[in-house]
Amino acid sequence: GEWRPDIIHSHIFSADAAGYLLKREFDIPWVSTQHNGRQSVGRLRRLVLRRILRSADRVIAVSPAVAGDVEKYLRVDRVRIALITNGIDLEQACPHYTSPPSFASASAGRRAPSPKRRGGIELAIVGRLEEQKGHDILFRALTDLHDLPWELHIFGEGALRALLENLARELGINERVHWHGVVPDMSGALANIDCVVAPSRFEGMSLAVMEAM
Repeated sequence: GEWRPDIIHSHIFSADAAGYLLKREFDIPWVSTQHNGRQSVGRLRRLVLRRILRSADRVIAVSPAVAGDVEKYLRVDRVRIALITNGIDLEQACPHYTSPPSFASASAGRRAPSPKRRGGIELAIVGRLEEQKGHDILFRALTDLHDLPWELHIFGEGALRALLENLARELGINERVHWHGVVPDMSGALANIDCVVAPSRFEGMSLAVMEAM
């Protein structure tokens, strides 16, 4: 049958480009969500977004700061910007506080094991292993705290895994860094964590931080 969606919703730069082309070709309403501010795009991409977002029916911003950057740097008219802040599912983030018994019992069987407490300060970083998330910033900061009894738990995967493992070895902290990969149930994984650290170079509105809180 004929492919005719009711709406196109794009979230990243490549999808925005596709949304722009599909909008032009099929005249389908197009909505673009911008998740980060001006720090997330270089000059060339900014010029492209300025051009193509003129055709978007709405541009959604996930925080007031992102909305300001979309207006100022991407030059989208304020009347076409919709502020829809990020949110989290409280039943998933903290089921022991908010879930009815049926949900709690259903999720208990798939709860991920939380890191074992080693008698010190249990730190965690949650996010993709990419430059934006700033794992390297945290690693270097922790070298200045070598005399404190900390352990760092890393949740997530990404393209920089090998580079970050090498950096941890070079800095002499690899024995105190624990790689957990992708964990479906973060509420269980963070049960014994003292502090979640977010050293990101930029964020629009961090879901990981809200879930940790």
